[in-house]
Amino acid sequence: MDVLCTDKTGTLTENRVSLLLHLDCRNRTSILPIQLAYLNSHFQTGLSNLLDKAVINYIQKTTSNHRSRRKPTLLSGFTKRDEIPFDFVRRRMSVLLETDTDQNILITKGAVDEMLANCNYFYTGEDRQLDSSDRTIQLARQKLIPFDGILTQPLNEPMKLSLLNLNNELNERGLRVLAVAYKVFSTPPDNLQTSDESELIFAGFIAFEDPPKESTYSAIKTLLEHNIQIKVLTGDSAIVCQKICQNIQLSVPSNGIVTSLDLDGASDSRISELARTGTIFAKLTPLEKSKIVRALKADDHVVGFLGDGINDANALIEADIGLSVDNGTDIARDSADIILLEKDLRVVADGVIYGRQTYGNTLKYIVMAISSNFGNSFSLLIASAWFPFTPILPIQLLTQNLLYDTSQTTIPWDSVDPDFVMIPHRWSMKSVLKFMVCLGPWSSVFDVTFFCYMYFYYGITGQPDDNLSLFRTTWFCIGILTQTFIVHLLRTPKIPFIESRASVQVTLMTFFIIILALSLPWIPYVSTTLEFVHLPLDIYPFILLELVAYCITTQITKIIYIYCFKEWY
Repeated sequence: MDVLCTDKTGTLTENRVSLLLHLDCRNRTSILPIQLAYLNSHFQTGLSNLLDKAVINYIQKTTSNHRSRRKPTLLSGFTKRDEIPFDFVRRRMSVLLETDTDQNILITKGAVDEMLANCNYFYTGEDRQLDSSDRTIQLARQKLIPFDGILTQPLNEPMKLSLLNLNNELNERGLRVLAVAYKVFSTPPDNLQTSDESELIFAGFIAFEDPPKESTYSAIKTLLEHNIQIKVLTGDSAIVCQKICQNIQLSVPSNGIVTSLDLDGASDSRISELARTGTIFAKLTPLEKSKIVRALKADDHVVGFLGDGINDANALIEADIGLSVDNGTDIARDSADIILLEKDLRVVADGVIYGRQTYGNTLKYIVMAISSNFGNSFSLLIASAWFPFTPILPIQLLTQNLLYDTSQTTIPWDSVDPDFVMIPHRWSMKSVLKFMVCLGPWSSVFDVTFFCYMYFYYGITGQPDDNLSLFRTTWFCIGILTQTFIVHLLRTPKIPFIESRASVQVTLMTFFIIILALSLPWIPYVSTTLEFVHLPLDIYPFILLELVAYCITTQITKIIYIYCFKEWY
C-alpha cells in the first residue's frame, strides 16, 4: 500500500462529538436552533449518527442538571406525521410534526450550503435570545413559542453571505456546523416530498466539536516516513478538515483541497489529476469517494481505504485494501477486507511495518529456495552426465534438504533492513525469476569446481575401486555449508555481518546446522546409515576455500545485479 485514504471522524479525531454552540443568524446564543434540532433528532427514525446523539445528549445533560427530573416539556404536544431521511446528495433530514394546536411544522437540519439554498426567510432572533444565567430552566421547561409569533425577515443575498461567513468562521475554529430551519404548513402534505423542503425559515446554527486524537500525529508521521500518502476523504466541510489537518500537522498544499464541486462533471483525466494532487477531499458523496479511489488505482497506486459508515461501502469495495472497524456499520464491515478492533491510525501504521517485515521475510525464503533449487538441479544434471555413478544418494539428499529447511524455520524472526521497510513493495514473479537466473547458477559453477577437484586430485572417475563415499560425503558437506551461508548473503542487498546482521535466531540456527552437518560423518550409527565416511584433514582447506570463494562471488554478483536492475528482489 502506498496511498491510504481515510475518513476524518473517528480516525483523525476522537469520535467524541459534543454540541458546543447554538446561534442565531447574528452570532448570538439562541434557544430556537437547539430546540428545533432536538425535535428533529428525537423524532427522526433513520440511521443514528453522532451529531443527533450529541444534540440529544446536550438537552438531556442540561435537563438532568435541573432539579426537576421530568422530561423536557419541549416534547409534549408534538406528534410526528412524516419524515424524509438523510441522504448524501441532499445532505439534510426533515421531520413533519403536528402540534396540539393543530399546527404542522417541517423541521429540517443539514449542511449549511444546501440548507441556505432552500431558505427564503430567516429568524431574527430578537424574541428568543438565551438567558445564559438560567440556561437549564429555559431548556428544561420552556416550550417553543407559537411559530406564527416568531419574527422573520426575507433572506436576501447580503444576509446569505453574512451567514456563510459566520459558518466559515466557525469552521476555521475546527467546529462542524449544521444549519436548522423550519416551515409552517397551512395544509400539511399527504406524502412529504423533497420538494416540500423549500421556502424554509432559517433558524440558526448548531456547532459541534470533535477534537483530534493525540495519537494521530505520530501515526501520520510514521506513515509518511514509510512513503505512504495520506488522503482525507470526508463529507464534511473543507475548512473544518483543513483545521484538523493543521492540528495533526498533516501538510496540505495550496492545490491540495478538492470538493465535490471540483469533481462534478469532471472528465476521468481531470479526476485523476485531482486525485493525484489533492490531500483533502471534502463534501464527497459515496460515489465520489469511490471515484477518487478508482482514479488512484488507475494511476498505478495500491490504495487502502479506512472507513466505517454506510457512505464508505463503495470506496471500501473499490480499494485494494478495505479497512473497517468492528463497531462500524454492517455494510461497511461486509465490504471491508480487514476488520480492525480499534479505529486508530496507529494500528494501521503498525500493520504497515509488520506487514512489510513479514513480506520481506517471506520473499527471502522464496528467492533463497528457488535460486538454491535451481542451482542444485543444474548440478545434479551435470554430475549425472559426467559420472557413471549416483553422485549423492537419495537418503543423503533428503537429509541435506531436511537440515536446510530446518535452518529456514527461523526466517520469520529475522530482522529486515530499515531501507526495505521504508519503501512499498509489490509482488513480481518477473523479479523472482530474474533473481533465480542471475544468482542461482553460481552454486553449480562451484559444484563443477568440486567435481574437477574430485576427478583430478582424488581420481574418482567411477571405477569399482574409487572411494565413492568420500565424493558423496564431501559434496553433502559442501552443499549444506553453501546453502546455509547463502541465507546471510541473500537476505540483504548489503554486506552480510558488516552492514546488515541477521537476527540472533537465524545466526544461531545457521551455526547449529553447520556444526550438526559436519558432525554427521563422525557419529557412528548415523554415518553408517547415511553411508558417510570420515573426511581426510587435507580436504577441509578445499571446502573452506570453496565456501569463501562462493560467498565473495555471490556478493560481487549482488552488486552487479543491483547496479543493472536497480532493485533487490
